[in-house]
Amino acid sequence: MKIITVCVGLASVLAGLSLAAGPLKAATTGEGSHPLRKMLAGRFATFRESLALTDSQKQEIRGVLKGYTSRIKDQWDESKTTRDSMRDAVKEHGADSAEAKAAAKAVGTSAEHRALLIAEIATKVKPILTADQVSKIESAWAEIENLIDARFAKVGE
Repeated sequence: MKIITVCVGLASVLAGLSLAAGPLKAATTGEGSHPLRKMLAGRFATFRESLALTDSQKQEIRGVLKGYTSRIKDQWDESKTTRDSMRDAVKEHGADSAEAKAAAKAVGTSAEHRALLIAEIATKVKPILTADQVSKIESAWAEIENLIDARFAKVGE
């Protein structure tokens, strides 16, 4: 479980370092963006600075990410398509329908694909980082999980 947490954390760092920096800013500052998303983006920006990657590390990580650009985009598109299909199935047929259940399975399959891609990328990036940087990622990810858990605990209050 700890390895998966590190992988997800590393993938989050990667997203902020390169490919998703522009879209992340737009998604978190645009009209109607969710407060939790804004909070996490703010913490991520602070965390990214504290990681203190060297120019060489940034360059190596960019190189890894460039090799995955098309797969990241394909995964993003797959995820959006499955979420849209789920929304449409519920709207047209109801939440208990066979169509909604099939769409939900597709969303789950997409999440599986995303998790595996993140893990694959993380295994290439982890060797680039120092032990201290990996430790910071683990700590930051645990903090984010705690913040999300606390936010969900307030649902319905």
